[in-house]
Amino acid sequence: MVKQIVAAAVIFLLLVGLGLTEMFVVRDNFSALEKEFTEMAVKIQEKTLTEEEYNLIWEDWKKRRETVEFFLNHTDFAEMDFRMAECHAYIKQGNYQDAAAQADVLTELTRHIPHLLIPTPEHIL
Repeated sequence: MVKQIVAAAVIFLLLVGLGLTEMFVVRDNFSALEKEFTEMAVKIQEKTLTEEEYNLIWEDWKKRRETVEFFLNHTDFAEMDFRMAECHAYIKQGNYQDAAAQADVLTELTRHIPHLLIPTPEHIL
């Protein structure tokens, strides 16, 4: 009986620890991305963002995606991938107006996706 209680307590603590780790890793990565995307949006508005600068941001997203994919559903990132690709095409074409719209959406996604991890009844059910 005591072994079962100890085992249950250990499993519970492990689940809580892993859940907190998940929240912190995802939040930290997406906070950094939000800052990058916000700075990118400013440069797009100023029409000074180069394709090379954008490629560095895209590469950073790919690295961070590999980290957070362990914790989140892969389909959650499809929208980010599509928006990144679309923004890249607009930057290549010099279409800063449409690139700015994509940058705004990317910034909003960096706020929305981590919010889904907060264990509220709406997110659990």
